[in-house]
Amino acid sequence: MYQFWSHVLELIQNKVSKPSFESWLVQTSCKITDGKLYILTQNAFARDWLEERYASLILEC
Repeated sequence: MYQFWSHVLELIQNKVSKPSFESWLVQTSCKITDGKLYILTQNAFARDWLEERYASLILEC
């Protein structure tokens, strides 16, 4: 799973600013349960921020 998310993060890194990537994405991980991808963040604020601003980009990548 780690390689999958690493690849997604590589793609995202090329599409967002370095400060944004380091602030919001670098410390994320993921898991797949029942066919759904869950992005794990350090807190609810980061989760909400990513969902509001990067959901479509994450899905694209």
